[in-house]
Amino acid sequence: MDKFHHFNPNCTLPNQETTGFVKAPNIRTTMQIIWSCFSVILLCTWSILRPNVPPELTPNGWRQSIYKKAFLVCRKVYWMGVMLIAPEFLTTFTTKKMLGTKKNVAELKRLAGDEIEWGLPQTILADPCLSLPYSVANNDNLR
Repeated sequence: MDKFHHFNPNCTLPNQETTGFVKAPNIRTTMQIIWSCFSVILLCTWSILRPNVPPELTPNGWRQSIYKKAFLVCRKVYWMGVMLIAPEFLTTFTTKKMLGTKKNVAELKRLAGDEIEWGLPQTILADPCLSLPYSVANNDNLR
């Protein structure tokens, strides 16, 4: 019964001969557990973010090309930070955008006319900002 209350790992130093492989101890440290959890959260947060529309930056030189790449990375890092700190904010933000976009489909379809095929994907891309505070159908200036 004494073996269940006392854990003694067999961690020995390798002998002085050069060997090709030294097996690690059969236990995980606290830092290994924290690092594995943090890396999984970091990679999942990075890979789940898909910005809707890429910016229309056409680089004219190598400096502008570097600026465009830096801008795209910084934008994704910003949203990744928001997602790590407050994941419910991004969920609420996206839900608000989708509900506002669904309200605008009929009005934008009417404005587009019969010759242009219009639906929810076109309305999502035509949305001028990330979240409309009101519906296009309630705006009398467009009629």
